[in-house]
Amino acid sequence: MTFRMADQIFAGATGAPLDAGQPTMTAGGSGLQYLDGVYAYVWKTDKTWAGTCRELRVTLVDGSTHTADFQFK
Repeated sequence: MTFRMADQIFAGATGAPLDAGQPTMTAGGSGLQYLDGVYAYVWKTDKTWAGTCRELRVTLVDGSTHTADFQFK
């Protein structure tokens, strides 16, 4: 399983193309956790991401990719 945060800003609703991204860094070595039926993944964010929108891509061992969009303040 891989976790990647796109390292280019996407253009909100227009969804401008993204590149391959960069691997995420876990916060305090926590990694992926499964508790009470919920998966949790805590990662460090880069301070330069302030004011941007980014996409988190999670690729599972079966090859499927899942995404989540974030707006950083």
